[in-house]
Amino acid sequence: MNAAATIIPGKGTVFLAEPGTAFPDYLTLDPLKPPTGWDTLGHTSRDNNVALSKDGGDATVNGSWWAEALRTTYASTNWSLTANSLQIDKTTLATAFGGGVLDDAEGSYSVRQIVPQAKAVMVLMIDGTGRMAFGVPNTTVSIGEAPSIDPTKFFEVQLSFQILDDPTTGEKFRIFHPALKMAAAPAGSGAAASGGN
Repeated sequence: MNAAATIIPGKGTVFLAEPGTAFPDYLTLDPLKPPTGWDTLGHTSRDNNVALSKDGGDATVNGSWWAEALRTTYASTNWSLTANSLQIDKTTLATAFGGGVLDDAEGSYSVRQIVPQAKAVMVLMIDGTGRMAFGVPNTTVSIGEAPSIDPTKFFEVQLSFQILDDPTTGEKFRIFHPALKMAAAPAGSGAAASGGN
């Protein structure tokens, strides 16, 4: 029973970088001062929060004439992530509508043939003073659902990230949580009793 291993992600945001960029220290990560190589989406939707999706992975039980349940095989699994950005700025538009052209003098972004972008992603979640993060080293990202207009809510641009294997390590994603660091502490170190980092 470890209450410190739980989290209610009351607030958070999403960081972007080039694929394979080393993940920053999530315990000190500051959206107002993104680390070198990383950018932030800033304000994202609370109503339509960051969401993970899994497609496939269905199990099939294979049997022999002798044993009805001899082996289980699993279909391939595809993971994806969506984030709805509220900031209609260069970072959001260039990520959603890759291949467009920014005219910063006019204050416009010209959408042309949309080219999916390659990005590493880190989702930061904060619960009071507690934190956890979800890091993806390699994705392709483009616009998700078309934006809708509601006069009572923020205008949102949905980003759809397809999670790919890291070409070097094969890693799909990484989960950061202080309780994992505590669990890895050597016996007698006192980290678990003190709460660790």
